[in-house]
Amino acid sequence: MKMKKNLFTLLSLLCLFCTPVMAETDEKMAVCLDQVTPVVADNAPVAERLRSAVVSYLTSLGRVTVVDSKTLGTLPEAVNERVKTLGQKGFAYVLSGTLDNVAYATENNVAAMLSYTVRLTNARTGEVAYSRSFQKTAHAGNSEEAMQKVMEDVRKDITALANDVFPAIGTVKAIDKMDKNEVATEVYVNLGSDQGIAEGQQLDVYQRMYIGGEPVWNKVTELKVIRLVGGNMTLCKCTAGGRKIKPAMDAEQILRVVNHGAQTRFWNN
Repeated sequence: MKMKKNLFTLLSLLCLFCTPVMAETDEKMAVCLDQVTPVVADNAPVAERLRSAVVSYLTSLGRVTVVDSKTLGTLPEAVNERVKTLGQKGFAYVLSGTLDNVAYATENNVAAMLSYTVRLTNARTGEVAYSRSFQKTAHAGNSEEAMQKVMEDVRKDITALANDVFPAIGTVKAIDKMDKNEVATEVYVNLGSDQGIAEGQQLDVYQRMYIGGEPVWNKVTELKVIRLVGGNMTLCKCTAGGRKIKPAMDAEQILRVVNHGAQTRFWNN
């Protein structure tokens, strides 16, 4: 039995490193980052600073192709026409925002407070597909340092947003370890640092089923990232049972892997 398991692992690893990563991780959705509008006109410089931070952090995650609307020439001023035009240019979604409030408080040190809302609009339908508000506070010796800390902390918000609507999507590529009952305990997944995956992160595994002729993704297990093997590969531990993994792989069925917390409607195509 041990020899059989070792042979299975060896053959899986050979396939793993000889097979290119699937198109799910190769093809990136094109998203246009549009305006961040301040509720108070005097806060325009902070709004632009926030916008730059969003561009930087979302681009660094590597899950979508981010295009700044400022690089696209003149666009209509009316929001609906603006979104329609961006859809005609090939964008799936338009990301925009509102800077709701900026405030400073001084006691023992300076506190900078920022609240903002991010909206994701379907560029083809014009409907707001997602909206989320964030509030940030940071303390420092002066107002500039405090605001800089706030902007750095925006990275956490953008990561949370991306995990919701721009999920890292991959597949189980190989089984690394099984228990005595041939239940997978560790697997390789074709997601890595290039998609913003980190050690200790939780991932969910889904298997496609058909109910009444309609495809449905059924969650079969959860994974925890043990080690980043490369930009597009991680070793993961099955934390919620892996008994369905080997039968699915033997049947050459796709086991889709998505970062935990991703909203189903953004990846279940």
